[in-house]
Amino acid sequence: MIYLLGNIFLLCSNDFHLIMIGRFIQAFGASVGSVLTQAIMRESYSGSKATKIFATVGAVISIAPAIGPIIGAQLVTHFH
Repeated sequence: MIYLLGNIFLLCSNDFHLIMIGRFIQAFGASVGSVLTQAIMRESYSGSKATKIFATVGAVISIAPAIGPIIGAQLVTHFH
């Protein structure tokens, strides 16, 4: 939600300083998701189950930057 608010703020910005504030809000919103997810997983799981969950989430997080541009290119190709 914070990331979305940052995007909306950027959409309405017309000054460089406002754009920098919007980028800060956007970055904060994007980074909060990772920390919050790890905190929830740490509270919800323990022992070997926690190890498996953290490994799976770590693998998905490491693959996502490679898949993101491919998905973005497909979206642009199909929806202009």
